[in-house]
Amino acid sequence: MIDGRGDRDPRNEEPFEQPVQDDAAESVEQAEPYFPPTDPVMGEGPLGETGGSGDEALAERVRRALAEDAATTDLELEVDVRDRIATLRGHVPELTDTDNALAVAGRVRGIEDVVDEIEVEAAAT
Repeated sequence: MIDGRGDRDPRNEEPFEQPVQDDAAESVEQAEPYFPPTDPVMGEGPLGETGGSGDEALAERVRRALAEDAATTDLELEVDVRDRIATLRGHVPELTDTDNALAVAGRVRGIEDVVDEIEVEAAAT
């Protein structure tokens, strides 16, 4: 708020109207709260890329995760990734195998969605 002389009256200012201190050392010197940045941490590799080799690297990570998981290691599935969306294709003996494969692929860092094109083989009666 501005008083009659055109100066700001600090008693009427809201605490969040002032710029946030982003330097920890300066914040300590001035006895002001320090708020660290909350931006997501981005690692190197396929996470910042779309298309091309980044998708192939993600597909390889999904294949590796499926091979290393006890519930999906015996499944023969084709993995395709395009723009961080994994598509799983193939045949499995039971519906639970499909659920397990989708869950494993969905846990791979960098995969945003998983498309289910897995077919469950009909049980012989």
